[in-house]
Amino acid sequence: MIIRKLENFCTVDDNFNPIFRVSSRDVYGKKPIEVGSYAGLLKAISIVSYYNRELHLLFRGQKKEYLDRSNKPMLRPSIFRNDHNRISLSETSYKARCESLLSYSRSLIKEICNLNDHEKKELKTRKHIMGTARLKKFEPLQWSILQHYGVCETPLLDTTQSLPIACSFALANQTSGCAYLYVIGVPYLTDSVSYSANEGLLTTRLLSACPPEARRPHLQEGYLAGSFPVTKEKPKNTADYDFRNRLIARFRIPNSEQFWDCGQTIIPLEHLMPESDFFLDIIKRVKTISTNPI
Repeated sequence: MIIRKLENFCTVDDNFNPIFRVSSRDVYGKKPIEVGSYAGLLKAISIVSYYNRELHLLFRGQKKEYLDRSNKPMLRPSIFRNDHNRISLSETSYKARCESLLSYSRSLIKEICNLNDHEKKELKTRKHIMGTARLKKFEPLQWSILQHYGVCETPLLDTTQSLPIACSFALANQTSGCAYLYVIGVPYLTDSVSYSANEGLLTTRLLSACPPEARRPHLQEGYLAGSFPVTKEKPKNTADYDFRNRLIARFRIPNSEQFWDCGQTIIPLEHLMPESDFFLDIIKRVKTISTNPI
């Protein structure tokens, strides 16, 4: 099933006035809204949140936009992106990525179930990582970890429920004059992994889905979103699996110290991606499996 396009919601204009009964196409079809400060961005988000109470808002920060042939932004999970321009995707590439995802998923479960002596000692009184049974049962949880630690392409898109974290990722180590902040609307979650057949979506709340030993997803207040059910064949139109179809608002934020105000400061990447993470050694072993993703 394709991702259902959002319609009849409220967004904001350049002056942060509410605009009603718009569609996602109205949002991604226009230029992003220029925001000069975090306080201004927060004001816009507050309005959008207030008038879209039936939706759970997720944020994604990017250093740049990736545009299609019509110069419209794309927000596609990595498995649907072309390596060079993110527009077209060959059948061969998609099949290879799916095979790699399956192989890495199996390796992840194997490594989690076969911890070394040092890792077992770190767990102290427990014999295994918390949530191992759930990880073995639910593929989206496996994909979530693989995606969050950058192992391979997956059908999931990285987002967060934290506005400061999204802005920090967009602006950290940024060399250009601006970055981008996207607001995505999804149904409210009913569990750590929620499925909506009506909307064609699955959403994973990493705070309750990932084992506590995986620090990175928890520190980033991460959510991962994808289409449901996940297609096993290359889609005829990858635009149907693009999260721009769930865009509620789109902002361009400046890369300057003046952006951060009202007591908010950028969160350093080393705080969001710490080296003291139990899962890092596991991920290194997972990455050593013999695959040849395209």
